[in-house]
Amino acid sequence: MDRSQSLAALELEAERVLSLVETAGADALRPVPSCPGWTLEQVPNHLGRVYAMVATVLQGDPDRPPDRDRIPSRPDGQPPTEWMRERFEILMPLLREIPEDSRRWNFATGPASPVSFWWRRQMHETLIHRLDAELAVSQPITSTQPEIAADGIGDFLAVIGFRRVERDEIQPGDEMSIHLHATDAGPDAEWTIYPAHDAFAESHLKADVALRGPAWALDRWCWRRDPLHTQGPGRGLELEFFGDQQAAEEWRPTI
Repeated sequence: MDRSQSLAALELEAERVLSLVETAGADALRPVPSCPGWTLEQVPNHLGRVYAMVATVLQGDPDRPPDRDRIPSRPDGQPPTEWMRERFEILMPLLREIPEDSRRWNFATGPASPVSFWWRRQMHETLIHRLDAELAVSQPITSTQPEIAADGIGDFLAVIGFRRVERDEIQPGDEMSIHLHATDAGPDAEWTIYPAHDAFAESHLKADVALRGPAWALDRWCWRRDPLHTQGPGRGLELEFFGDQQAAEEWRPTI
């Protein structure tokens, strides 16, 4: 995913979130089943805070995490959707204009990392929380392009701190391994994950459990936005499991 694709998708998903919450009206206090303890209005509140943090990072020292005291907070009385839109309008020009060879801190790879992490991360953060908003208002889940969903799997692995390795760098042993195969995102949309090594290879390798299906279904499975954790119309994932499914379910991080 290049920057222009990522930012176009980010704009689309942010507008979807805002529309869902603004249309909900009094239902903005409905619970979000995929985020225990949240109500719908906390989705834009959270995204506004994330956008504020990322804007602070992009304007800050590339070698240091942001000073939390410098990250703006939503003023008392400001509607969460207004807060999210305000922070989004500050963030987008920064994401568009920062040179692609710039370096900035991020929470996954540390100081002076490629700035591309941040436009990719904001796209997927917003996409997943758009899904949360749809779950809260019991709407069928809107799909996304297979290319975006496949990129979301790579983003998920980066967020949980897994490093990408070549297929011959890890020899399978007694530890569990998981293989993901996206059927609609091209011949290279495969990942073999080695949780014990905090690593993954973008390759087809023998694993203890394999999941096969559309990239969007796999992306949702990774982020626990699937029928095991949410119920209602439009939630089916169309995934095939091979091997020890229970072991894979027990591994999935809670994010």
